[in-house]
Amino acid sequence: MYRRQAVLLGLIEAFGGELGRTDCQKLLFLLAQHESDTRCYDFFPYHYGPFSHIVMQDKRRLTALGYLSDEDGFVIKEAAGYVDRLKAPDHAAVVHLAASVGSVRGRELVRRVYLAYPEYCCRSRVSRDVLTEEEWSEVSSKWHTELSACLFTIGYEGKTIDAILHDITMHNIQCVVDVRRNAISMKHGFSKAALGRYLAASGVQYLHHSELGIPSSMREDLSSPESYQMLFARYRSEILSSASASLLELRRQVSEQGRAALLCFEANPNLCHRHVIAEAMADAMPGLPTLHL
Repeated sequence: MYRRQAVLLGLIEAFGGELGRTDCQKLLFLLAQHESDTRCYDFFPYHYGPFSHIVMQDKRRLTALGYLSDEDGFVIKEAAGYVDRLKAPDHAAVVHLAASVGSVRGRELVRRVYLAYPEYCCRSRVSRDVLTEEEWSEVSSKWHTELSACLFTIGYEGKTIDAILHDITMHNIQCVVDVRRNAISMKHGFSKAALGRYLAASGVQYLHHSELGIPSSMREDLSSPESYQMLFARYRSEILSSASASLLELRRQVSEQGRAALLCFEANPNLCHRHVIAEAMADAMPGLPTLHL
């Protein structure tokens, strides 16, 4: 069992052994704000505030393993001292959260989260229902509303799908262009179908330009800075030079959407061909800013 799954079971037990979906998401979010070293899940702004797809994935897994009941909410099948089994920092964080939140659930819990973390309710469908007009005005004034044209690049290495969706939402990115040659991944949420589905649910367009990717055969010996320089020089001459149609489409997307992002795997953009594409875009669209996330 992963540490995060143990924390999830401990949190449910600490709050009586049963939590609704929204309550569980909000409580886990508050737990994640406690201390960075006890953070187990990433969250992004969604329909009812901070949300994590990985939490729901863990719910399905723990249900299949018999720890949770097969119900809509998060219900422990049988008490087993999950809180006491947690490591000291996690135990202290869960106990502290249970004491500070007490019996607050539902609408009031959502309201408190929105007031304390206003940036996480920018996509909420219920913010006007749970907040007063004065509160909503104050909360919405803190949302990120920048819409000027910008090209972003994103590497998902070391990040969860929730962390990527957080970055996309907070930067108001309207379109994600996948520039992997093969859009498959063992990591949850990053294969083509799943990624497209998650982005669409967040109101973000997904495009896959496989012709802008690098074949794995070209990446076999990358052991030095010089080898990367040779790779990218070859990429420019052999692949990018013949991908004028894709670059034109990418320029169109940026022109129409305003804020688009190139997505690939490597965390460091300088070790990824997406920085070469970004440079070509900057040459073709003078004045277009580029930001590597």
